[in-house]
Amino acid sequence: MADILEAVNIQWHPGFYGAAELEFLSNKGDLEFQREFNLSKEPIRMDLLIIKKLADVRIENELGHIFKKFNVVEYKSPDDALSIDDYYKTVGYACLYKGLGETVNQIPANELTISIFRESYPREMFEAMKNLGLEIKELCRNKFTRLRRIFLRECGTKIRRIAGYVTDFCSVLSEK
Repeated sequence: MADILEAVNIQWHPGFYGAAELEFLSNKGDLEFQREFNLSKEPIRMDLLIIKKLADVRIENELGHIFKKFNVVEYKSPDDALSIDDYYKTVGYACLYKGLGETVNQIPANELTISIFRESYPREMFEAMKNLGLEIKELCRNKFTRLRRIFLRECGTKIRRIAGYVTDFCSVLSEK
């Protein structure tokens, strides 16, 4: 009998869902429970992942000096908006990439950066970030980084971020 029980693949999630709904029974009308909610209609893809092959190599590009080993890059075309939600989506890509390594901590949080490129100054996004208490610092002309920890403490990281606009790197993609 013990061998049969060991061979059975117990489905734990349905029991958890039912227990969660029972736990919140008194507020059932106030809550909506969506089991195994799909986060995306399409596969989640980051625009570009740049991996530094050797730790001791200094990247010569003016932005490359902030790069760590793993660098998530998001590009917004001249017609694309750049909102606070785009910022969190890009942070989410980095967090998912870190969390989906083949082994625990294969992608160390302190070796992960995100970069967001856009042609024009992301005024609304920066304003929203400031309203959330996030510090924005200009690194050099038209290149910014957010220095303090982000709201998503689950990432447990000091991911560096940079939002650039009309840099040498992406000016070839500019309409100007």
